[in-house]
Order: sequence, then structure tokens, then C-alpha cells
Amino acid sequence: MSLVTVPGKIRLCGTHAVLVMAEGNLHQAVCIAGDALPSSTGDMIQGLIERLDLYEGIADRKFMDGELAYDGRVWITSSDIDPLPRKTGFDNRWLAHSTRSSSVNQIVAD
Repeated sequence: MSLVTVPGKIRLCGTHAVLVMAEGNLHQAVCIAGDALPSSTGDMIQGLIERLDLYEGIADRKFMDGELAYDGRVWITSSDIDPLPRKTGFDNRWLAHSTRSSSVNQIVAD
């Protein structure tokens, strides 16, 4: 089993969100810091729901690894979230930094 969000238990609190997650009879408070919240211009709760699998996976891993804050909550920050792939365009910086071929680096730099 893994932590899953209890339906109806997502709240925005200032600059972060609080979710109550459960695994069987165990309940765990999970806080998502403002820098890890969806950056959509629409409904923030809807954005959280769309990325719920991501947040639940991170919370479950951190909980199982004992990565709890002093108050017993799991905190998710931007450092826990991998950058989302770009939806449009090609990021030449990734290619320049990921390859060892100097000829490709030269082509990208031009």
C-alpha cells in the first residue's frame, strides 16, 4: 500500500497547500510548499488534482524513508520535483550540457 490523498482533504493555506493522505488507518499531513505548487493561472486546486499522482509518489517515498519535518509532516518542495519536460521547442542548453562530443557542442553554440 502507499499514501493516497483522502477525498476532499486538500486545502490552500497561505503560500502552501495541505493534503491529508492515508495508508490504511494511518493518516499523514503533507504540505506542498509554494515553490512546488502548479504554476497555472487557473484553479490551483484543479492543478493540484492534475498532479496528484506526482505529489502522492513523492510523499509516499519521503514518508517511507522517514523524511519527516520536526512536526511530523511531510514537506514537498521544488527540489523534490523533477523539471517537467518542455512542451514546445527544443532546449539546446540540455544538448550542450549532456553530450561529451565537442563537435556537437560547437554546432549548438553556433
